[in-house]
Amino acid sequence: MTNITGDNVRLLGTKILKPITEGYVLTRHPEENIFGSYPILPGETTEVHSDFWVIPPKRKEGEDFKTSVVLIDQYGNEHKIKNVVFTGPKPKEPKKEETPSEPIHSITDPIEKEIAAVLKAEANRYKECGRRVGGLGSIQTTIQGKSYKGVGTEWREADSPKNQTITEDESTIQISSDNAQALLNLYQKIKTDERKERYFSALFKRLDKNTEYAPVGYLILFVSFSLGELDAVLNGAVKNLQGDKAYGFSDFLRLLDSLLKFRHSSFSSENLDSIEQFLADVKEHSFRIEERLAAIRAYRLSENG
Repeated sequence: MTNITGDNVRLLGTKILKPITEGYVLTRHPEENIFGSYPILPGETTEVHSDFWVIPPKRKEGEDFKTSVVLIDQYGNEHKIKNVVFTGPKPKEPKKEETPSEPIHSITDPIEKEIAAVLKAEANRYKECGRRVGGLGSIQTTIQGKSYKGVGTEWREADSPKNQTITEDESTIQISSDNAQALLNLYQKIKTDERKERYFSALFKRLDKNTEYAPVGYLILFVSFSLGELDAVLNGAVKNLQGDKAYGFSDFLRLLDSLLKFRHSSFSSENLDSIEQFLADVKEHSFRIEERLAAIRAYRLSENG
């Protein structure tokens, strides 16, 4: 994109017209190879990334998709780009070997058996309400009394001075999951450190791209975050889940991005540092995570002085 004006231009929103779908927009930093809500300097040309979740799908796998894209700047001006072609990915070759399904009856450790059973239930839920429809299995977000599957979509008001990167009033937001609650309830029943170690060992062992649980790594993130084990789950995901073929690591990042937006007060300063270090090893699109880290730090300074 080229800025032909004499002022800095920031892109705050994007949408496609057929079907009308709001999306994310990220702009390359003027000097560095990072993306966020950075300005396009006067007379400069830079790269812009836009992501859209078109629901229900309008093309079969492998087919191209042509539509008009609208980019919205901080003044509310709409910049229309006609006949943009989203090239369809080549159909995946049939898998020679399906990921083996773990037989629950063969697990002897009762803690591990319960964990595997819940993750298997979540994997089945994800098949019904997963990435294809913008969902995250059993995860749902309630915003001011209205429930959305997964973490909903993000839309920003153009030309607004408000902080739209994080939700300042977290009391209006709730992220919940019955399967996550089942795993949390199981943990609350455990009384010894040795059994707690077995719990996390069983959980993180299944945060792996080579298992049937790869698509539901987001649930392991949600549970680990709730139990104060964020560093461990970040390390496990970047080492063992990244590069999966089930988009599990991408959905893991999507949930992390939403937790930073909606539950930022639950992250310690050390957590923010850990996430920033984690991003250095991430080779996929990381949504607005980096932008939210900066916004959280700025918000805390403004609130606490």
